[in-house]
Amino acid sequence: MEQLHKDLNSPRLPMGYLSGPMSAEDALTRNRHRFAALEASTLLWEAEVLHYCPHANSPIIGNSDVGYESWMAMDLEVIRRCDYLLMIDGWNNSPGCLREMNVALNLHLPVVYSVEAAIELDRQLKAKVA
Repeated sequence: MEQLHKDLNSPRLPMGYLSGPMSAEDALTRNRHRFAALEASTLLWEAEVLHYCPHANSPIIGNSDVGYESWMAMDLEVIRRCDYLLMIDGWNNSPGCLREMNVALNLHLPVVYSVEAAIELDRQLKAKVA
């Protein structure tokens, strides 16, 4: 019971959203996008940064019957629950990433452009909670 009480009453940790290109015309490019996102995600986990990485939490694009707009609706809902966005390489050429950024900016969420910046922002946000 004591552990449950501690778990239920611990402060809410900040959470980031990792935004990077996902879809592409060819499988090789889609896999490159996925691996780049998973590399960034791994670095964040190793730094104990709570985040959502759609590349890790969804099937490979093209291997599912879920349509693009349904994926975007789910991703945008996750963003509404996050504290900041991390944009990884290639975001500026991705219509989906630009939509995600637009939503985040309109929600007044901070947007960072490197894993290092996300780690630092996470540290700052955790300090406010502590």
